[in-house]
Amino acid sequence: MPKHRDGSSVNPKAYGPLPMRISFDIDDTLVIHSDPGETEPCRVPAFLRSYFRERLRGGAPQLFQQLKQDGWEICIYTTSDRSEFYLRSWLRFYGVKVRVVVNQDKHFRDVVPRFPNKSAPSKHPGLFNINLHVDDSQGVAMEGERHFFRTVIVEPNDSNWAEKILCVCREISCIRKRNAAQQTVPPCPIPVLPTGIATTVST
Repeated sequence: MPKHRDGSSVNPKAYGPLPMRISFDIDDTLVIHSDPGETEPCRVPAFLRSYFRERLRGGAPQLFQQLKQDGWEICIYTTSDRSEFYLRSWLRFYGVKVRVVVNQDKHFRDVVPRFPNKSAPSKHPGLFNINLHVDDSQGVAMEGERHFFRTVIVEPNDSNWAEKILCVCREISCIRKRNAAQQTVPPCPIPVLPTGIATTVST
């Protein structure tokens, strides 16, 4: 365990990096409307399928599992009016625990007021400590360049979409690990004593 200069132990959680977060759009990213193609076998109980009708994109559960193993938290960022309860419950059937859900209501409540004098972006993952956002819209990618949040764009018919995302995530993970290795442990502060009192500090 790392130690301060005075020999006391450092709590690794105090100076360690925040968990990495990745957010996913829903429409034409996790739920393909134009050409559904390969979808996951439905895991929703039969008596609930009239409510949870949407089919999850093929390969998504395996992608989420790999991301979790790599230290990523899964988030959802959609401008649709799907409720947080619906999204969390739907993905739970596929074994996915969602860390953060941003839907239309939350976006208008938490993001739009930050831009009173100009047009707000349609999404702003950075405001929710999200490191990477996955979307199908090139417009969102352009917003990311203007507002300094990173995106990866996947087409609805891209069969290599999961690997494309993993490649970007691994790149980000490597950068964070390299930056963390370069950081030094903050020194233990030396107390300021009243004038006239001498002190010896061991090094």
